[in-house]
Amino acid sequence: MTVPRASRSRSSGSAAVDAGDGAGQPARDGGVGDPDSHPATTISGNLPNAPVNDLVLAGRQLYVANDVGVFRSRSGGNQWERYGLRLPRTPMMELRVHEPSDRLYVGSFGRGIYSIETVGGAGRSTR
Repeated sequence: MTVPRASRSRSSGSAAVDAGDGAGQPARDGGVGDPDSHPATTISGNLPNAPVNDLVLAGRQLYVANDVGVFRSRSGGNQWERYGLRLPRTPMMELRVHEPSDRLYVGSFGRGIYSIETVGGAGRSTR
């Protein structure tokens, strides 16, 4: 499975994933698509209106790190839920998935690095 590239939008708190050729063009016009690039679809769903700092795909689930925490979508971005029971509500800056251990590693802004179970896990975090 090829992981699509994600584009980030610092101003709108939304992310767009290009499932086509992986060019990952940002949605500069609210999700309608730039005529000079591949069309993009907004997958912001019910995410809080906060900058998105990182987005990863683990299995069939999307994870977003933003300025108020980590969120997971099992619906391709239509619906999002807060993820990580013990994560502080602080800017989360980077996400990395370690597939052999089913762990999501989260780098926060000034609060350390956290490890969370993914996919089959309960979303419990450890620091």
